[in-house]
Formats: sequence, structure tokens, C-alpha cells
Amino acid sequence: MQSILKNVHHPSTTFKICSRNFILNNCNNNNNSNLTINRTFFSKLFGSKKDNDENSGTSKKKKTTLGSAIKGGKIEKLQNGFNWSNLKNNDEIKTAIYSIGVNHQGQLGLGDWKSESTLVFNEQFIEYSVKSLKSTFLHSCAFTNDNDMLTWGANFNLQIGHKYGSNTSIFPNFVESSPYSVKVTNFSKSDVIGGSIGGWSSFAITKDQITKQNSIYCWGNNQHGQLGIGTLLNIQTPNKILFKDDNLDQNQNQNQNQNQNQNQNQNNNKYNSNNVKKISNGLYHTLFLFNNGKILSCGKSDDGQLGISFPNNNNNNNKTPDIKLPVPSNLLDKFKMIDIEAGYFHSIGLNENGDIYQWGKGKLRYSDDNDLQLSPFSQKNDYDNNKKLNNVIYKINGIPINEKVIQIGAADNLSMALTDNGKLYKWSSINENENEDENDNSSITAELVEFPQFNNEKINKFALSNTHAAVAFNESPNEICVWSLRDDFALEKKFSKSMFATILPINNNNYNNIKRFTLPTDHKVTDISVGTHFLILLANKIN
Repeated sequence: MQSILKNVHHPSTTFKICSRNFILNNCNNNNNSNLTINRTFFSKLFGSKKDNDENSGTSKKKKTTLGSAIKGGKIEKLQNGFNWSNLKNNDEIKTAIYSIGVNHQGQLGLGDWKSESTLVFNEQFIEYSVKSLKSTFLHSCAFTNDNDMLTWGANFNLQIGHKYGSNTSIFPNFVESSPYSVKVTNFSKSDVIGGSIGGWSSFAITKDQITKQNSIYCWGNNQHGQLGIGTLLNIQTPNKILFKDDNLDQNQNQNQNQNQNQNQNQNNNKYNSNNVKKISNGLYHTLFLFNNGKILSCGKSDDGQLGISFPNNNNNNNKTPDIKLPVPSNLLDKFKMIDIEAGYFHSIGLNENGDIYQWGKGKLRYSDDNDLQLSPFSQKNDYDNNKKLNNVIYKINGIPINEKVIQIGAADNLSMALTDNGKLYKWSSINENENEDENDNSSITAELVEFPQFNNEKINKFALSNTHAAVAFNESPNEICVWSLRDDFALEKKFSKSMFATILPINNNNYNNIKRFTLPTDHKVTDISVGTHFLILLANKIN
């Protein structure tokens, strides 16, 4: 390491990793419109991206969005920081990304590995117009309006799907701290129209630009068959999934353009890639929702999360098998689902009548430092020794019948549902006091989520992880509220000590477990993603 530092020594080199440099011109309401902090440590030590690098996975043409006004990204005072109204050409930046929290493995996408205790404007995304975000344990992704999929963060389990590591990585095969296109090096002639990330695995739904046929790709950890490719092998780069009707349709697709409306109902009932409506994956299992409302699933099954009936499934002595290919979730045959979400060890679905159902149970174990490694080999279900009635489908009660569910979400032993009245409801996957019955009478009661910090405002978006949850509001479109889902993270602080970082501030050992964040007034929060101790949000310009 000393030899490396000797080679990059320069009078202007900043060796304080805690500082993030930026140049802010015409973007500050104060008179001090030019603020420069030299930041050359990372670029000299690990190199910088080259626009003409064929293997970089990024766009070759570099957009001049601010005329070199922004070079770094940290904004100490958001209200006096980036504003669309202060730009000379305020149409060139389409969306704004902000990040906060732990960043030891580049999961914030800021181009380095320094954790942040305040929301940071992310200049890495200036050239992109982002549509939505997703985050999980240690990696994140963004779907863009030009149908690309960008991933970044930890890659120790091959979860970011990059064929070549960029030259800004500490270890190109293991960590990527900048957004990086999966599309460019894997399916450049297709548009990414959807996808999912969870645990240590990722999925993309693509549409061929010429044939207009869809394909499903997967990559990452596969120790329980959650990738659905028929093996337990991990996959470094996107691998195509074939459903049972895909092979039957390959020869028909070439002549399908002339008869697209013919036998439409019959086509919609096929289990093929064209009919995949949504994918959602948890730690070790994956759900595929089809246009006909049916679900295929694969991966770990012994927590009931696949919705598959096994003989003697409630007998603790009989371990259910890993499912390596997507198969019908036969316990859900009577439902027509319109939305699904995979939690860590359970799953939920919203049917066409507006009812929510849950299958599976579980919560992460937090007993020693091994449980904090966020590795696919260390995450255990604390309920494994007590599981029973895994064949049960639970109906979620407690949501008023006059409120329509518009969003559902699931994480570690927790699920949430948002209604069109702006109300948020929650329930645990494990509740020993709930009614459990294999005769279709099982239920779980949801409860309203209320905090004084909500100011009785209507919620329009939420996100959750194993550590935090966050919401955005209708009345205050430039604000979000974040709260912790566990007490004070005592176990993390015990073992991480001074390296512990999280989203909400810790002052004098007092943990603030809920906080409201405010962006500039010309921002409208349009999406939020929450990972383990980190958060990324997307904002659009208010017209």
C-alpha cells in the first residue's frame, strides 16, 4: 500500500477520504457561488473512467449537463445547493439522485466508499434520466427512461452482473461504486422494461428492439436455485431463463406479427417470457407473476415462501427441497394476482379483488457477529426451529374496505400496504397470537402506521428494508420521512464500533429513530429505495 501511495503522491492530493470534492457554479443561492475542494485521491489511486472504454459499461458520449458546473456532488446545505431553477439550461438534468448511509461497499453509487450522514446529491447520475430505483443488502439498481439498467455496490456474489469491472473499482470483480450498465455488455440490442434485485441475486426483463419478444435474465447467487435455471451454480453475467412454454413458442414467434390478436386469450395463459408481468425476489426465493394472474416460483421452499404444497409440509422432520426451475405456486391457484412482493423469508400478493395474502414466515437471526456479515451463507431464519403450517395462506385483515391498496412491500418479517387514501398499514409475518388454520381460515391483522412526524399528510410512496422504512408525501413533495425498524442496532454497534454507519444520526450515543428530510423546493420525490443502513431517493423537477 505504501508503494501505491508513493506513486500517487502529489501536492494537491487529498488523503482525507472523508472529504468529497465538488465545484458548484451558478447552483447556489448565496454569493459564494464558486466552491472548490480538491479531490484527487481516488482518481490517482484507482484511475478514472474513460469515455472510450469499450468495457466500461457506460455511455460512450459524455453529456455536458452543467458546463462543468458540478464535478463532485456533496452539498452541505440542500436548500442552498442544487436547484433546477438556478441552472442556465434547466432541462439538461432530467432527474436528481440523493444518497445517504453506509457506503463501505459502494452501495450509495457515489463513486467512492465513504459513508454519508446527510443526503448527498449524486453527480454520477447527471447524464441519466432515471425512472425507478431498487436496493437490497449491499447493492442497488436504477432503471432509466431510455430502457437501461444500472447496477452498483458489492459484487462478491456476482450480483451486479458486470462482465468487466470498471477502472474505478477497488477490486473490479468484487466492488463497483459507480452506476454501471448491465445492458451495454449483455443485451445491447434489447430494452430493459423491468427487473428485480434481492439478497445477492438480480433479474432483468428485456424486450428485443427488432422482434419485440421478451426475455428474462438472471445473475448472482444461486445456492438454493433461486435463479430458476435448473442448477445451483452461481452466475456471473446475465443468463436467460426459459419457461416451459418458451421452447414451444420459438418457432411461432417469427410469424406472430401478422396474427398478434389471434388467440390472444390462449397466449396470455402460456407460461412464457412474453407473459411475465413482474419479478420479485427475496433472499433465497423468486416469484414470477404472469399476465393471467398466476405465479411461478423457485428457490428455497422450507419456509413456505413459494406457495407450493408439499406432503407433510408441517412436519419439522421433513425438509422440503430447493426448487431449481420455476414451477406453479399451486397453493395460490384460486387467486388471480395483480401484484407480488417477495420478503426475506415470506411472500405477499394482491389479488384482483383488492385483498392481500401472505405465504411463508421468517425473520433474520441477530445473535452474534456472523449474523451481520450479510453473506448468503450467514443469513438464517430465526423461525426455522419453530416453523409449522407452511401450507397456510394468510389473508390480511384490518385494512378498511373503502380503501384501495395501491402499493405493497415486504422485507424482513414485515410487510406494508399503501392505500389510495394515503394511509400506510403494516403487519409481521410471524405473530404467534394470530389465527392459524389449514382450512382457509388463517388471517393476520394489519395495523395503521402513524408517527407525529407524518404531520397527518397523505403518503404516496414507501420503501423498506431489514433496517429502515421511508415514505414520501403528497402535500410536501420535496420531503421524506425515515424511521428505523429495530431499536438502536446494538449488535451492529457492538461489533462494528467506530465503523458503524447508518441513515439516521447518532448524537452522544442517543439514536434518533425517526427523521424528516427536506430537499430543495423545486424537487418532487418520485421514488425511494432502502437497503441495509442506506437509502437512495429519486427526484424530478417540479414544473
